[in-house]
Amino acid sequence: MKKTLMFLVVLTLILTGCGGNKYPEFLTEKSWEYDNKTCAESIRFGEDGEFIYSEACGSPVGNYDLYDEYKYNEKDQTITLIPCEGGFDKETIQVVEYSDSSLILKFQDGKVKEFRTDQDIPDVPEKYMDYIEGFTGYKSVYKLEDNKVYIGPSGFDGDVDGKDVFKPYELASDAKLHSLDVKTIIKGDAEKSTYNYEVLTKEEAFYNPDNSVRIGFVWLNENLEVEEILYFGELIIWE
Repeated sequence: MKKTLMFLVVLTLILTGCGGNKYPEFLTEKSWEYDNKTCAESIRFGEDGEFIYSEACGSPVGNYDLYDEYKYNEKDQTITLIPCEGGFDKETIQVVEYSDSSLILKFQDGKVKEFRTDQDIPDVPEKYMDYIEGFTGYKSVYKLEDNKVYIGPSGFDGDVDGKDVFKPYELASDAKLHSLDVKTIIKGDAEKSTYNYEVLTKEEAFYNPDNSVRIGFVWLNENLEVEEILYFGELIIWE
């Protein structure tokens, strides 16, 4: 009986791994994409521990082709990437926040990106593409309270969603706040666009007398502080 029990324990360790590796459904059951408006990035965490991080253009992102396996630590919500071969160090990714459609990750180099299962990021005029380089995500901004910015999904619906979808992030002391509004008039085959760009003070950026939300691009720094917000508005008129 003891031998049988010992055999079952050993077999369990072999099948699950000595560390009891877990591959949670919130990571594995979806395809995640970061649309940077130039060449979208896809990241995949397989239910068997397989890891792939590549661009839609066909190239790997950075040196992530050197990693093909991952482990997840539920206690501290970190993902450890394991290199394909010896000679390379493991790399750690922090899971900052996740929901059914959003996965915010902080990479070892300090970059923070929001990967989504669906994309609703608007097209930004070519002349302003530099303004959104490296953004974390396209988000709704609700309020600033006790120097914390409450941000949530860009598709926030006040009639359906509660304000608890907004998560607080500290506002960096040197945060950059600005807005970009695009107005396009389409008449037949002719199209004309005008742009209004403004640098905002903290008071202007978070003035909210009607308890509404604003939508735009948000950057989080390596300390998970909001270091930049670019509110973005687009109006199209057909004549």
